[in-house]
Amino acid sequence: MSNELGATALLAPWNAPARGSTGRGIRAKNAFHRLNGGRRACVVLVLCAMTAVALPAQTFTSLFSFDFADGYYPSAGLVQGTDGNFYGTTAYGGPNACNSGSGCGTVFKITSGGTLTTLYNFCSQGGTSCTDGEYPDAGLIQATDGNLYGTTVAGGANAYGTVFKITTGGTLTTLYSFCPQSGCSDGQNPKQLIQATDGNFYGTTGGGGANHGGTVFKITPSGAMTTLYNSFTEGEGPSAGLVQAANGDFYGTTSFGGANADCLGSGCGSVFRITQSGTLTTVYSFCSQGGTSCTDGAYPVGGLIQATDGNFYGTTESGGVNHCISGLVSEGCGTVFRITTGGTLTTLYNFCSLGGTSCTDGKVPTAGLIQATDGNLYGTTAEGGANGYGTVFEISPTGPMFSLHSFAGAYGAYPYAGLVQATNGAFYGTTAEGGASGDGTVFSLSLGPGSPEVLLSVVAQHATPVFQGGPGLIILDVPTSGPTNSVATVSDTVDPNFTINSAPGCAISSQTVTCTIPAGSTNPAFNINVTVAKTAPASISNTATLTDNGPDDLVINGTSSDTIAVSPQAPQVDSDLEQLVFSGSTDNPPCAPGGTLTATDLLTNTSSSTLTNPYAEIDSLTGGNTLLWQEASSNSVAPGGSVTFTFHIQLASCNTFQLFFDVYAN
Repeated sequence: MSNELGATALLAPWNAPARGSTGRGIRAKNAFHRLNGGRRACVVLVLCAMTAVALPAQTFTSLFSFDFADGYYPSAGLVQGTDGNFYGTTAYGGPNACNSGSGCGTVFKITSGGTLTTLYNFCSQGGTSCTDGEYPDAGLIQATDGNLYGTTVAGGANAYGTVFKITTGGTLTTLYSFCPQSGCSDGQNPKQLIQATDGNFYGTTGGGGANHGGTVFKITPSGAMTTLYNSFTEGEGPSAGLVQAANGDFYGTTSFGGANADCLGSGCGSVFRITQSGTLTTVYSFCSQGGTSCTDGAYPVGGLIQATDGNFYGTTESGGVNHCISGLVSEGCGTVFRITTGGTLTTLYNFCSLGGTSCTDGKVPTAGLIQATDGNLYGTTAEGGANGYGTVFEISPTGPMFSLHSFAGAYGAYPYAGLVQATNGAFYGTTAEGGASGDGTVFSLSLGPGSPEVLLSVVAQHATPVFQGGPGLIILDVPTSGPTNSVATVSDTVDPNFTINSAPGCAISSQTVTCTIPAGSTNPAFNINVTVAKTAPASISNTATLTDNGPDDLVINGTSSDTIAVSPQAPQVDSDLEQLVFSGSTDNPPCAPGGTLTATDLLTNTSSSTLTNPYAEIDSLTGGNTLLWQEASSNSVAPGGSVTFTFHIQLASCNTFQLFFDVYAN
């Protein structure tokens, strides 16, 4: 049936954060300054008490709280040694004084039970020159020779950082001191190391080089240094280490620079590839989407990992669709992304998608990710969460994200570093601050032996646009980390300004819709089709609730609220009632009472203006039948164009019936 529609219309000084401060000058970690030195001492501390917070199917344990004498500000992650112990660094603290008492940093060993041993205190050599280095801001790696290797961002023979080797017993050897010549063409302020398949170590520096934007270097286990690249132009300021891909090349990130200069004029960061011979290619420049909003992310200060699917995964501390930092060009709360070897980037998650300005799902991820034995990715956010002190999260390679733990200050705050999965399956990490003395912690998070790790969340949203008197669609999404083990339910008490027409797969009782999620479900979604009252207010709040009583499933986010903007009723563009006459026995055979019928009507725009968001207002439907929902084939109808309305009707009988409706559009 066809009808017609009538027309109506450089390196600033790097200073230690004051003890007890928030310490959230994240980007300032790329800038450093030569500080003072002192003496060496070594201490062994035994944890007297551990604090555990048990959640369904998981246990969080604060293993150790630093108290400055044994270290302060553990901003790097841990490595598990072949002996089963964990090794790490504190950027500051220890008995040797630097920068007016901030401490010069330490190397420590800690058992899975929480017994900590300080292996080395930096600035123990060279007096105030700290020729052995100071401020080990990056983590350690254990090489194939069994020794630990790392870097300091300052100190050394030239004051601009070192590469060192340390045995598990605490004997330290300085392998290289950066900036032996004017201009620091070899770099300054080195970052995380990796050991490549050729047995050598590769890394980056945050500054120095020909353009003062950092370098990429190779160093042998004996300390022979080769600068592979020192001319960063499109990207600058790498603040993380490299990852060696399956093809032998290295991939990394720069915190700043790139082709897009929207981020305070310094560039928003990049992903690069570099060969073992030093040929560098920029793979992706951030802030390539969304204009100055940088919806694809900005400032990738954490490194990359290559997952088992061959793609790379990482985080950006800023950018994305949700805004957090007022006054900056890029105000986003951070993202998780996937990028192919060819440079195709996909944003998997935008932080601060839950909890409004509180960002209960976390914000500002400053570390890279790890892929655990279950195939999922795990990481941290430096801020946000239920208490504002950061989170631990899990995300699958396809995108559903779950917040596993929110830090509470007294048990840790601001986890700037990533995680390591131990041989026992648990995750271990550090927080830069918090704990008993506020000087940082070491923690573990166990998801429980044999736990299926099936996590559920609920997200309430709606299809747009919504007009007074028009149709509406409420969507209840339930992302899961895998097939559910038990039955769950999601419910929604719909505002009285909405008349519920249908909710397939759900039960309707007055204004409450209850949907059952069977065991074995993966990422189910439910649609609630409504008609909006002509007198509906301009804004309506809608909240969905998810419950699950099964012992093997964990509801992470049990409630989700959605604010629905309701626009005034659009102008009527069809002056007469449209009438569709159907015979259930001939138009859609076979007919059965209680079954459904799909009816369509094609209407043409005879006006000289483009009509947007057309919808049909139902005046009457005879025969005791029920309209389940309707949809229009297009949201924009050009002059002379057509739109098809589709009506889904539940039949009370197979008798002939009539449908009358008016058409509205902007």
